[in-house]
Amino acid sequence: MRDAAPGFESLRLAPALLAGAGDRLVVASALDRALPARPGRVVALAGHRGRECAAAFDQLGRALAGLGRKDVVVGTPESLPGLLEARAEGEVLLAPLLMALGTHARRDVLAGLAGRLRASGTFVTPWPHSLSELSAVRELVVAHALSTLE
Repeated sequence: MRDAAPGFESLRLAPALLAGAGDRLVVASALDRALPARPGRVVALAGHRGRECAAAFDQLGRALAGLGRKDVVVGTPESLPGLLEARAEGEVLLAPLLMALGTHARRDVLAGLAGRLRASGTFVTPWPHSLSELSAVRELVVAHALSTLE
């Protein structure tokens, strides 16, 4: 940012998505609507690595559980296989927990992670969509951006 700042008249940073309880509830509710619960299926949301992400995933998981979604696990492509081993559901709906459906989502989540889960005998259905496709999430991102103007 410091290197880029001189090239701009002003530089504003919006609050991070999922930084607050309100954000987590909005995203959890949007995911709840987009990925409805179904008996015998666990929803696995795969996002980025990092301590900050891990804390946000934990809090998002709690927000989803607060909506009655005990069928959802949230983690990284590396952590999800272990988290899913403890589950009794026979099917996994695998969704990237990412703002864009770019190379990382397609290669590391929808192909790589899905392939590893299938190789272990898990029935996997990919959900090839991104968070930015959910209107409530888009509205939240716009609200964050607009908050920098105040």
